[in-house]
Amino acid sequence: MITFGVGKYLRLCPTQIRVKKMRHSIIIAITIASTILLFASCKKEETGKSGATNTIIPLEQLYGKWYSTHYLTASGWTEIGHATFTATFYPDGSYSGSGILGSGSGTYIVSGSTITTYINGEEFYKYDILEFTNTTAHLKMYRGTTQAEIANSTKEIKVAKEQPSIDEVAEDGVNFDN
Repeated sequence: MITFGVGKYLRLCPTQIRVKKMRHSIIIAITIASTILLFASCKKEETGKSGATNTIIPLEQLYGKWYSTHYLTASGWTEIGHATFTATFYPDGSYSGSGILGSGSGTYIVSGSTITTYINGEEFYKYDILEFTNTTAHLKMYRGTTQAEIANSTKEIKVAKEQPSIDEVAEDGVNFDN
């Protein structure tokens, strides 16, 4: 039996030393592999041009023109005969709107279930997404910074996405002959 001066290998034969070194190498390899898998499986929170982070909706479904269809009153949902406002969201993080809320354009950020719109860098309206499909949404809209301002401005609305006409779809290169 070969013995070494001091340390944890004291009075170990060469085979035992190789086994301990191999175990140590295996533990290090497992630790490195686990770390790589952990970081590879973590989804990075990406911020696109629209400033979107952790959205609950596919942003591609948000892009396009939306118009108001209903608003909630004390007696229930009231259908709007004509759109009282429209908003168009673009992939580059800009939007434009028109109607009873005013007309203009600005930027927006989607975070979680909230769309925050800005005009000239100032927060304009926030829209909490309560329900969402690729063609309709139920939103709670509000503005302000204090609880009182938010409470006084909160409205629940339903909106629908304007669908492209058959001519617009055909212009995008969709072949209907297949």
